[in-house]
Amino acid sequence: MVHKPYIVKLFLHQKRDFIHEKTFVSATYEIKLWEIEDRKRYLLGIKYSLYLFDPMYSRVLLGFDNHYPKGPHIHFEDRESEYDFTSIDKLISDFKLEVKKLGYTIENKKIKKAYHQGNN
Repeated sequence: MVHKPYIVKLFLHQKRDFIHEKTFVSATYEIKLWEIEDRKRYLLGIKYSLYLFDPMYSRVLLGFDNHYPKGPHIHFEDRESEYDFTSIDKLISDFKLEVKKLGYTIENKKIKKAYHQGNN
């Protein structure tokens, strides 16, 4: 029998488009946080998934998640490393910092305008 954690509710869902500051390649980031009843597998009662995704090549650029049995970890390219989860605020802050380190910023009209002007 496959165990599935009982999800009480999705309490945060954000999805935004980002664009690379130098290459103007777009990416999408998605943050999902769920309240979970299964505290044996999710000690704080929280399941999370935060990803920066390249839609052009259908690949994950960066990911933070805590699925069972691995627990909190980070995906970066083809590597995984452990993540020390302490709070939701720090998790989101750490994720956004890593997105910024990769050179991505929230897509806005100035960047779109610069991209279109530079590619005429």
